[in-house]
Amino acid sequence: MSSSIQVPDPAFSRTPPRYGVWNVPLTIGAISIGSAILFTVLFALWKNQRDTITFAAAAVVAAATVASGYYASATVRQTAALQSETAQKTYETANRDLARETMAGNSARIAGSLRIMERWNDPNFYPILKSWRVERKNIRDDSPAVTRARLASDVDSRAVVQAVLNRLEEMALAVLYGVVDEKVLREYSETNVLDTFSICSDWIKHKQQDNPGAWIQLEKLYHRWRP
Repeated sequence: MSSSIQVPDPAFSRTPPRYGVWNVPLTIGAISIGSAILFTVLFALWKNQRDTITFAAAAVVAAATVASGYYASATVRQTAALQSETAQKTYETANRDLARETMAGNSARIAGSLRIMERWNDPNFYPILKSWRVERKNIRDDSPAVTRARLASDVDSRAVVQAVLNRLEEMALAVLYGVVDEKVLREYSETNVLDTFSICSDWIKHKQQDNPGAWIQLEKLYHRWRP
């Protein structure tokens, strides 16, 4: 029958560090107690040597004080080192978490930009864009007064222009509130935003007389992206 010796796992037998605990070796305590007993006996027996015994006792006390101070200082240094290591690990963990959160936020904003681009290219929106090309040319060719009169009377033309401006207003709102990646969206839509607002600026100002908030985000984005 064989027997085996179980070796304790260091991971479980290791005492966790305790901050601010002053660990003085037992040897110093034992020497101090023994010295106190010895000098008490000598002081009682050798009356004619009491001055020498008193000096020796004081020297031992001083030596014990120095040794105790040394170990106290070593404990403080060890505690400071452990605290510094813990603080460094906490700092590194926080930086990693921040990097992951930043990456996730950037990915979400890029995805939002792509969704807006998909909405602009939605097949259901194509008839509006096709009619917009006609309206865009008419607005360019006509005077502001003629355009205002035509859009006021022609419901279909007005609906096309408003649909395009509303779609760009959504884009501007997303950009200005930081829910999309502005760089990605600007590379795709800058020309469209600047050109559309410039062409429709007179009619937009005309509509803002009755509704000051009409396409206000698009106007802000236009001034933001304008060279």
